[in-house]
Amino acid sequence: MKGFSYMLSQAKGDKNYVREGLQSVVLHQFGDHSHCRTWCAISKNPTKKHKNLPWGEDLVNNDLKQSLLAVFTKLDPDKLCKLDTSNNNESFNNTLRSKAPNDKHYSDGGSLAHRLSAAVCQKNEGYGYVCQVHKKLGLSPGDSTEKRADFLNKDVRRKKEKSKTKEFKLRRLQLKSERNAETKSSEVREGDTYLPNVQGRKTQPDTVQIPGPDFEIVPVEGRSDTDTTLLEFTEDAPVPENKIDTDLRAVFYDLETTGLGRESSITQLSARCNDDVFNVYLTPLTKMSDEAVRVTGLHFDETTNIMTHHDKPVQHVHPMNALLDFMQFLMTIGKSITLIAHNNKRFDCIVLYNHLKYFNLWNHFCKLVSSFADTLPFFRKLYPEFPNHKQETLVENLLKETYSAHDAREDCFYLQKLVLHTGYIDMLLTEFMFKPGQIASSGVQPQEMSIEYLCHGNILSRCMATKLRDSSLTYEHLELAYERDGFDGLYYLLSEKDSMGKTRVTKSKNVIQKLVNHFHKLHN
Repeated sequence: MKGFSYMLSQAKGDKNYVREGLQSVVLHQFGDHSHCRTWCAISKNPTKKHKNLPWGEDLVNNDLKQSLLAVFTKLDPDKLCKLDTSNNNESFNNTLRSKAPNDKHYSDGGSLAHRLSAAVCQKNEGYGYVCQVHKKLGLSPGDSTEKRADFLNKDVRRKKEKSKTKEFKLRRLQLKSERNAETKSSEVREGDTYLPNVQGRKTQPDTVQIPGPDFEIVPVEGRSDTDTTLLEFTEDAPVPENKIDTDLRAVFYDLETTGLGRESSITQLSARCNDDVFNVYLTPLTKMSDEAVRVTGLHFDETTNIMTHHDKPVQHVHPMNALLDFMQFLMTIGKSITLIAHNNKRFDCIVLYNHLKYFNLWNHFCKLVSSFADTLPFFRKLYPEFPNHKQETLVENLLKETYSAHDAREDCFYLQKLVLHTGYIDMLLTEFMFKPGQIASSGVQPQEMSIEYLCHGNILSRCMATKLRDSSLTYEHLELAYERDGFDGLYYLLSEKDSMGKTRVTKSKNVIQKLVNHFHKLHN
């Protein structure tokens, strides 16, 4: 408490002042200023507010007051009135460290005593002590040595005088406040970095990281078109939500996996946009199930590292390289891409999300993709009379064709053909679309859990929503910051500075309080 420090500073040598001040410092926090002295600005100007209490308001909890009084009244005024600053000791320690650095072992050497004496002389006499020693020994002090000593002494006096000015002290407090805010924002973004008894805890540590204010995609210099290393990423940061663009580019994609679960490993990834085709086989991260081998025709022998498709060897690459190549393919298509798949909402996008998240590529991937769309509910709405809406059934009934299903490349070709055949692609891209920010490992989240929902509820303005998206923050990040530290968590996250010294989103406590009220209602 700053009031406690101010009181001790004014009460040096006066134990009666300290005895009265110990009680008044506590009462001061609860709005009772009848016993406050000159250290209290509110007693002189009742309109002032506390600088170190929430919203500047007085504390009201009577139990807390009694507990604090019990603690402070036990302190010894005789000892407290004799306290003084330790700056002189710290200054001498710094001087001593310059003569005998901690990273050098001088304790066994004969020079340690001389180094200690030199530190004492510099503290007491200034930098001119070297010249005085030379004179004492009958040696020339040296013109250059004297000039250097005078220059250093003047610099010390200048810094000492400057440190006493009001501007210097205010700047020092400002820098300290900025450092504390930076530390707080880092703690909110990082989550749990240390916990005791981690193995014995019933709940998992909160290790999800919120992106920092500065991250970017940096192209690798000298990369060839065939190089498997696409990009270097400066930070793993979850993706911002993207606005719906009227000029969306439809890319049809499909996955083949090692099983039917969402945690399955991808074995084939294909995509198609008009006549542009992408196809790659991936090294499985998990063992392929017998059903997956039977349905897809893909088989991977771990002992020989050979993958076959219907008994024909195919080249396979590491999943991360495959995903990077897929991102490069999307970059050639352009921006505002919509990824379309059959049963996309329940399977494909979640499997893709899990892989991208595992390799820390999700945020950067979604800078290329503005939305996803699912053709399964789309065809159900258009053709409710069909017995089922499997892709093979749709191709047979609408196109009067048959094809090799469960080959991702063929699935993409016929899915694009089916959608174009209906003539309702605009309806697909509006009614059956969802955003990347809605995707999670557990499934696609409802639309209301989004920044767009906060705008519709007048919790955030469109301007604030744009700033959030530009700073790579999503609804989940805001909720996570609230869960970690309530109002302070949101405040430090949204008000932190970027590398240019600009506020990340906002410092407005009114805006942040609206978010706090929203999450408070949601959690209660």
